[in-house]
Amino acid sequence: MVMAPLYAGPILSGWSAAPIGAIGVFTAIFTLYLIVTRPLDVAHLSGLAHLGALVVVQIGICSALFGLGRMGAALTGALALPLWLPIGLATGAAALGMHRYRHRPELDKVLDDALAAITNFHSFTGDADSQSSSAARVAEALRARLWDASIEAASAPDLFDTIEAENPASTLQVLLADFREGSDAFDLALLRYLARPDVWPAQSHESFVALCIEGGLSAPHPAVRAEAAQIAAMLMDKGAPQEAMPGADWFADAQPLAPDVAPIAARIHRYIGLGPLHS
Repeated sequence: MVMAPLYAGPILSGWSAAPIGAIGVFTAIFTLYLIVTRPLDVAHLSGLAHLGALVVVQIGICSALFGLGRMGAALTGALALPLWLPIGLATGAAALGMHRYRHRPELDKVLDDALAAITNFHSFTGDADSQSSSAARVAEALRARLWDASIEAASAPDLFDTIEAENPASTLQVLLADFREGSDAFDLALLRYLARPDVWPAQSHESFVALCIEGGLSAPHPAVRAEAAQIAAMLMDKGAPQEAMPGADWFADAQPLAPDVAPIAARIHRYIGLGPLHS
């Protein structure tokens, strides 16, 4: 009840592109919450040292959460939120927690465990930067290998061995920047990467999957269109959300469809609730 909105404050602040100085505000809120719920004996040097360490840890936590929000803004765009809203959310959660949990010793272990779990997470920002760099390297390597190659190069048996990554869904999003930009082999490889069982179920943004299918079904090369059609059929067989399929706007813009795409397009049209597709 308390911790989720408390932590959501700095995340939303970073996501809404708030100034970095907001970290200091959240650090003060977090520190006050912990001081009230877990009183310190500042009359002794050990208590002062504990307080100093507590502040340092809160700076690290708030910076990490703020950085996580900044990563979200980089991926999806900044949220249109006023600065006071995330701060108010965190302040309200802290006030509720201070009222409810004011120095209850039985909560000390729970808070200690939670703090240890968070600090052991190292830095959200560092993890995000590492994943971003890894995905960028994957995209560059795949582009260098396939961009000017024939379509058959996308079927190389070792191709996916060269594009392994810790976060396949993030890698797919980075690869999309070069999708339908002039290389049939690259486009086909991207679609086959999407079809991997460790990629598409982990793709939390159905809109990215829809972009892959839309681009593939509209591609000039029949092999790329066929791969996109197979992926669309697979996802519909598995009950994928409608948001993972091309929408009404795509059908309006994609006409006329290639003859080999018409059957799957008609199925998608029915799947998203638009009824029969009339050519």
